[in-house]
Amino acid sequence: MLKVALVTFGCKVNQYESQMMAEGFVRHGYRIVYPPEKANIYVVNTCTVTQTSDQQARQMIRRLIRENPRARIVVTGCYAQADPLAIAAIPGVDLVLGNFEKSGLVNYVESYSPRKGPQAVFSKLSEQVLSCPPIHEFYGHSRAFVKIQDGCQQKCSYCIVPRVRDQQRSRPAEEIISEVKNLINAGFSEIVVTGIRLGTYGQEWGGSLSQLLQLLLEIKGLGRIRLSSLEPMDVTTELVNLVARCSKICPHWHLPLQSGDEEILKAMRRPYSPFQYRELINTIRSYVPDAAITTDIIVGFPGENEERFQNTLKFISEVEFAKIHVFRFSPRPETEAAQLAGKIPSPMVKVRSQTLINFSWQLFHRYHKRFLGHIREVVIETRRDRESGLLTGYTDNYLRVFMSGEDSWSRRLIPVLLEEETERGLKGKAMLKAEMAQGLSQV
Repeated sequence: MLKVALVTFGCKVNQYESQMMAEGFVRHGYRIVYPPEKANIYVVNTCTVTQTSDQQARQMIRRLIRENPRARIVVTGCYAQADPLAIAAIPGVDLVLGNFEKSGLVNYVESYSPRKGPQAVFSKLSEQVLSCPPIHEFYGHSRAFVKIQDGCQQKCSYCIVPRVRDQQRSRPAEEIISEVKNLINAGFSEIVVTGIRLGTYGQEWGGSLSQLLQLLLEIKGLGRIRLSSLEPMDVTTELVNLVARCSKICPHWHLPLQSGDEEILKAMRRPYSPFQYRELINTIRSYVPDAAITTDIIVGFPGENEERFQNTLKFISEVEFAKIHVFRFSPRPETEAAQLAGKIPSPMVKVRSQTLINFSWQLFHRYHKRFLGHIREVVIETRRDRESGLLTGYTDNYLRVFMSGEDSWSRRLIPVLLEEETERGLKGKAMLKAEMAQGLSQV
């Protein structure tokens, strides 16, 4: 039995697609292995959202070739889609496949002939229909990701994703429902629905994300659903209302802002203003005051002078996010932003980035403190925390929690009394039925 190892970079969609490829190998009689066990075939599923992502992929490919000279090296994903020649030029790479080859990747591997040397296979994105073979497990994860949508046509000035993912496509609801049932039967309490531009789900046929969620909520045994990143312009009042009404949908909104300055947002080609973004946040909080709202910020975008950076600081201070993911601007070839004037010096970008990171930690602790003394359900992760040895997991509003407990609780929803704040999250006490009743009367 040949052994296969998958190395995944990037977003939840990539992680889902790695699981899809892994199950494809298993159906063909291969065995999936994890380090330090050696494999006969290595599949590197790449990301290309930044130049750093490209560099990390190249480093990993070269490392695998160096440490496993007899293994077959297969590279796929967004970096492979964006620059296949750069990857094929690395001595030791056998096969380079595009994003649309992932669903049948095992077939390409089996038909590969070493006598022909390195090979590359790519389909034209615009001619493809979204098709994902159903998955039944999610190896090594406490929460299962389900890809419901692919592609983005927004074409923000800094983003290469539309070129490597192309047109927006949605999976049929029946296929998604069947897959969610598989994962619930495998023991998953939380399903994370994800996509490249999640909020556009179903628009091709006049459907919507809200309609799909209502169907998923009817599935027997469902614990809870979490929405991955949503573009602000795709969030409807109908969706906000549904999340507020349904306790099984996590009150966690990840809404990339990118900048709090109106002129920078225009240069980024983001189709909203800071005012419109703030109005959306106000709407969400009018329905669910305690909702966790997290975001992405790009620092050092061309033209971001000190005044515009301060506008971003002021804006995020007013909004009070639960957490901010900070990214330094990385010019991507063949994007409009790569050609813009007003480049910000790297030392200044580094300082601004650290300023935002420090502020994010302040917001993180401020939000966590609000829930001390509360009981929230936590999905327990499959591995204990390395530093403390405690069980760990996340609440519905994405608070990280540490607690004592049993390994058998993995993937289960456990009610936890949140007792103490730490640098990394909250410590709590798992509540048995009698303790839970007593605890609820005290909160």
